[in-house]
Amino acid sequence: MVAEQGSALIIVLWTVLLLAFAVAMASARVALILEDTSIRSKRFQAELMADSAFSSIDYMIEQEKKRALDAKSDGKEVEQLLNLNRFQGAWRSQPVELENGRFWLELSDEQSKINWIKTPFFVWRNLLTDAGLSTEAIDKWEGALKDWQDGDELQAVVGGAETSDYQKLAEDKRHSKNAPISDVGELFWVMGGPDIMELTVTGDPNGKAVPLLPMTTIYGDGKININTAPATLISAALGVSLEDAEQQIVQFRRGPDGIEGTTDDVFLTGVPAGVLPDASKVRESVTARPGASTNIITTTTTIFRVRGVGESGNQRVVREALATKEGNSGLRLLNEPRTVAGYRVVEE
Repeated sequence: MVAEQGSALIIVLWTVLLLAFAVAMASARVALILEDTSIRSKRFQAELMADSAFSSIDYMIEQEKKRALDAKSDGKEVEQLLNLNRFQGAWRSQPVELENGRFWLELSDEQSKINWIKTPFFVWRNLLTDAGLSTEAIDKWEGALKDWQDGDELQAVVGGAETSDYQKLAEDKRHSKNAPISDVGELFWVMGGPDIMELTVTGDPNGKAVPLLPMTTIYGDGKININTAPATLISAALGVSLEDAEQQIVQFRRGPDGIEGTTDDVFLTGVPAGVLPDASKVRESVTARPGASTNIITTTTTIFRVRGVGESGNQRVVREALATKEGNSGLRLLNEPRTVAGYRVVEE
């Protein structure tokens, strides 16, 4: 009898433990569902915030003008001014705070980059040489890029690749596009090219290596903005040393405070005197390549990369689009904003 009672008690205890465990598991699951719902809700709100940034572009630009005028009348100095005609490379608006989150705009100069399609190839040759590619490899890449974008199936003299060559690839039989590059991702499809994800160039006179790919674009007219481009690209475009590009252009345009993007920046209207001591050599290197031009430097921006950033709770969403100037102070989007991948959770 005692044994039976003991067994019953053990069964009851186990039943209670199992029930407690089941309740705990159910509670944890409910908590996870609620947390997931909360995250989804905040993410949705963050997406709405990012969209609001784009729908409020004109308003935010006007607010920036008002902020600058108010500061001027109060005798204060605005750290960062937005002037689309004398753009300083990067700008971020003041955040707009709402009940469910906040949003702001970020602008950057797409012409501070080198253009895969329109920038003369001698500039690329300078960069790729700095990246460690041999002359033979660069020639092959130039030929392959030409064949990928031209409108025929005639192979370039050096290093070209047309559809017949791509069809020989066992792993992936594809065609030569025979049209201009419309997406940077196409570069990974061009036959015989370097691994552009791995290419690095010298970023400063101290020899710091920086990735080349973020300095490149397929948008704009191929000119490089001397007021916003890094010394690496200015050096390659003008055929001058990296030290001269850094000291005589980049440091000079930063103004007395040495910080780029502030009100004392110097706006360059052209290449400063003395930067091109051997200009004839630069002209000679350009005219040696058909279609190239010495007119590869600009001082203003026509293409902007616009980011609308929205936050709600710890969720952040970034939409991105390209825009061009409209009138003296407006922007017109050139494509639909898309979400920038991998830019979600705000660090606490």
